[in-house]
Amino acid sequence: MNKSLIKFHSDPGHAWIEITLSQMLDAGFKPSDFSIYSYRDGSRFYLEEDCDADKFLTAYNTNHDVSFAHVEYYDYCFIRDLPRNELTLIERLMEASK
Repeated sequence: MNKSLIKFHSDPGHAWIEITLSQMLDAGFKPSDFSIYSYRDGSRFYLEEDCDADKFLTAYNTNHDVSFAHVEYYDYCFIRDLPRNELTLIERLMEASK
């Protein structure tokens, strides 16, 4: 089983796990499988703790031994300023062509 370290970010109001696009694809997902309550920064995704993180971890844990590194923010977290996980124009075109 592959070992994987995932960052768990939290601020006073919410939390997210940080994953890469490669990890997402490895778990059998694409960005559109997750809600707009998660965020993205290029090929990095910050999956919200309530639904998206659990959905990802349930699938990813079948082939990976996951451990977490907790990053705690005592004030407002930078993740809240990132773009929400919405399909880009290229992703929409790819989805439409299927």
